[in-house]
Amino acid sequence: MTPLLTPCGAWAGPPGPVRDLQVTDTSHTGITLSWAQPDPQDGDEALGYAVELGDSASPQWSPCHAGTVPGTTYTVKGLRPREGCFVRVTAVNDGGRGPPTALDTVVQATPVSAWPDKAGCPSAPEFTSMQKMPPSLLPEVCPKFLMDASTKDLLTVRAGDTVRVPVYFEAASMPDVTWLKGGLPLPKRSVTSVKDGLTQLLVPAASLADSGLYTVVLRSPRGEEATYSFRLRVAARPRAPGPILLREGALGSVIVEWVPSPDEADERAAPLHYTVLTRSSAHAPWRPAAERLHTCRFTLVDALPGHKYHFRVVAKNELGASEPSDTRHPWVVPRQPPDRDTVKAPSYQEPHLSQKPRFLVGLRPRTLPLGCECCMTCAVQGWPPPRVTWFKNDQSLAGDPAVYSTDLLGVCSLVIPSVSAEDGGKYKAVAENTLGQAVSTATLIVVESSSEP
Repeated sequence: MTPLLTPCGAWAGPPGPVRDLQVTDTSHTGITLSWAQPDPQDGDEALGYAVELGDSASPQWSPCHAGTVPGTTYTVKGLRPREGCFVRVTAVNDGGRGPPTALDTVVQATPVSAWPDKAGCPSAPEFTSMQKMPPSLLPEVCPKFLMDASTKDLLTVRAGDTVRVPVYFEAASMPDVTWLKGGLPLPKRSVTSVKDGLTQLLVPAASLADSGLYTVVLRSPRGEEATYSFRLRVAARPRAPGPILLREGALGSVIVEWVPSPDEADERAAPLHYTVLTRSSAHAPWRPAAERLHTCRFTLVDALPGHKYHFRVVAKNELGASEPSDTRHPWVVPRQPPDRDTVKAPSYQEPHLSQKPRFLVGLRPRTLPLGCECCMTCAVQGWPPPRVTWFKNDQSLAGDPAVYSTDLLGVCSLVIPSVSAEDGGKYKAVAENTLGQAVSTATLIVVESSSEP
């Protein structure tokens, strides 16, 4: 190598070889090296060092880092447990690279803490690899799985994808490795492999039938065992819901019901929910009317008389949305509600004398299942006609978008289109006019049962 001129005008030559190269520590995934600077008599001063690894099966050397290492110690990281390799270090300066210094044996990524402290055994740092230990001093390491942040107890994959699950372990001698699914041998379509502290599960094209609890069992020749389990869930986009049924609800609302997606009855399928969309014509864009529904029923309130409504229902899970289920014909809201759904006033004449409010029919307690429509009704009398205000747990419901109220000739109703657990509580109707007020209360209890009240 041709020497180079330094900034001072002197010729710079390459440094000599590093001295006293040794392994000072090892772990499951790394090796720590240290060395001394080259002897000044062997060359010019070193400005840095290059650390390289060589595969035990190949003469090729690969750098462990970018640039050079400024100090005289370095930790090689990212090795596989018990992976063997050759190591060499080369001093570098402006004049070039000096002669490399290599360890004369293969080094393994094995924790020093696993080495025994037996009489006559040199201290751990004196050994640069497990191969240099006498056979009688090799550690008795029980089978053990090597876990890190990437290890998961639940794996979710898409149906049709290839599943690869690597599991690393360490043991003094190669253990017997057994894979189980649900406590039974794996199906023939699943493939496993074992090599150098790594066992791997391969499922070429995952299906819903591959979901389940998988267990890896390591058994040493002495009968010691270690187990690791994880759950594999194979999911696909849900299948489409069934046909949609429309019917008219109270006060011009539209009740939308549909046949559930077949995935609801499949225990292997991922949990799903529904989204309801509407549009006013066959060419208008779809707009969501309700999302994350866990029942097959929805009530559209505030429908405009004389308008057309198209409905679409889509099932969704964590992997995507199903094909849509659409209504064949639009729903047209009648301009005048049918007589049978009209709330009729009680058969009495309004008084012509001033009278403070009083309830002719008070509120009644209700017990309803989740998702059911709730309608609380009362009849109030008074002159001047009283104004009725609704409360829940003494909090006014005025302006609450989740409910709406009506007052037709003294027959007052509070409607909750789809009750949830949060809707349970004590409800109160307060009727007021210039002469006084009257109060009627009732309790709403929401239960999880889907049976009708």
